[in-house]
Amino acid sequence: MEKRHSELGVLSFVSSILGLVCVGLIFICSIGAEIIYGKNLSEDSPVYILIGLIYFFNLFLEVIGIGMGIAGLFQKGKKYLFAILGVIISVYTFYGLIILLTIGLLLE
Repeated sequence: MEKRHSELGVLSFVSSILGLVCVGLIFICSIGAEIIYGKNLSEDSPVYILIGLIYFFNLFLEVIGIGMGIAGLFQKGKKYLFAILGVIISVYTFYGLIILLTIGLLLE
């Protein structure tokens, strides 16, 4: 009987890919807001609120992806490819987001 992929691993991989899409949305919204509004954009504008919500949703997705990937690695009799990919992508994206947050706080 052929081994199947770990369901948790596949969910971890999907979560990490959605996290990468959220990173793209953050950059697109940031660049778009800067182009459209320029220096007239205040800190409490709905665009910045949307960017913050996407950012923290992305952090949540990455933590869930890391957890499901690690759980998928411990499933017996399953393939681990998607679990490994999900954990690697989620960890790198999570660290990138934390570095981005740190840079933003230091520049403030």
